[in-house]
Amino acid sequence: MTKKQKNIDINKKRTSLPYFAFVIVFLVVLVSLKLLDRENRAPAQPTLPKADLTGVDNMIVNAIRAAEKRVIAAPLSAQSWGELGIIYWVNEMDQPGRECLKKAEELEPKEGKWIYFQGLTFLPEDINNAIPLIEKAADLLDKESYAPRLRLANILSEDGQMNEAKPHYIKTKNYHADLPMADFGLGRIAMANGELTEAIQHFNQCKDHAYTKKAANSALATLYLRNDQKELADAAQNTADSIADDAKWPDPFIDEASKYKLGLTAWLDSAGKLVRRGQYTSAQPIIENIIKNYPETGQAYIYLAKIHLSEHKYTEAEKALLNAIKFEPSSVEARVQLGVALMWQKRFSESIVQLKEAIDQSPDLAEAHYNLGLSLASNNQLQAAADAFTNAIRLKPGLPDSYIGLATIFLQAGQKQEALLTLEKALKIAPNHPRVKSMLGQLR
Repeated sequence: MTKKQKNIDINKKRTSLPYFAFVIVFLVVLVSLKLLDRENRAPAQPTLPKADLTGVDNMIVNAIRAAEKRVIAAPLSAQSWGELGIIYWVNEMDQPGRECLKKAEELEPKEGKWIYFQGLTFLPEDINNAIPLIEKAADLLDKESYAPRLRLANILSEDGQMNEAKPHYIKTKNYHADLPMADFGLGRIAMANGELTEAIQHFNQCKDHAYTKKAANSALATLYLRNDQKELADAAQNTADSIADDAKWPDPFIDEASKYKLGLTAWLDSAGKLVRRGQYTSAQPIIENIIKNYPETGQAYIYLAKIHLSEHKYTEAEKALLNAIKFEPSSVEARVQLGVALMWQKRFSESIVQLKEAIDQSPDLAEAHYNLGLSLASNNQLQAAADAFTNAIRLKPGLPDSYIGLATIFLQAGQKQEALLTLEKALKIAPNHPRVKSMLGQLR
């Protein structure tokens, strides 16, 4: 290599050294800035709601504390904030629940359920704040669920805002065809506007559905009377009277939230719903948990007794009901059920005492009069039994078993015509009741 070439190489190295040093310094500064930026952007300790938990069930308090820890661990998680908000709300602490759900919405603005739950925290007292939130949620969730839009329509309708409610019922049907609750709502609006033919069409669309059967048939009875169609009116009214209550329409968001409802009140509510539906296998472990954790809760023993009665375990039912009366001496329901348990053990005199005591406390309870009639008839007190069945019919005309009991007393007294007339009334109420049809067939 010549001397000139060596000088060139040395000059190149001298020139490149500052360049490499600059690159290294630049990279170090860049990394430092990124680390500093990350530190600056790191979430601060979240500000949690300051809720007064004095006197709140320990199970609810523990659930809140656990949810708070999840929020602290993941302060940018909409799910964590949403769960904390739902726990507060379903356990009747609306304001802190609303704060958390608002934070969940800020973190996940396109997730409609956080907005829907926010709206629900204002109900039933403050519909003016609830309506815009539920409408916003419905716009996001229409394809996923009918619940927000239907609830919005119902709120407006029940507030007398019929014209505002109508497009929401229609939109609900557009996304979810053949929805009976939407037809019922449209029927109510048409009825309020004097559009009787349209109202009848809507009510006929939903008159056989579990969610709307009683209400729709009651409305049809009124409309048919206005049109002088008495036979149709009577048939619709008889159908309505034969149903205790319409089933509550399901809201998947409420169902999701219900699992966060804790403590005695929540367990009693869940157990009661299951017992009323006859889902005894699901209800029993909840009831046993109530008795274990809250052993002086009379209603839990009543639910347990109903399960025993369904299994024909009358002695076990009696024991449970005695506990219920011990802890809740004024419980009319416990007295009636105890009367039933004693009646099935053929201890009629004791049954009569319990049922009469229940009637003294609550004279208008048709079920108590009906069961008293059964015990009196079984104890050969026929006139008193007839009076009890008559009272049951007067208080609850849609209960066909009371007519059967009264007709049976008439037959025992040799009063066949009175029995026939009584059974014919029962047939109008329950046209397909097998025992009514059988007894009428024999008499005729």
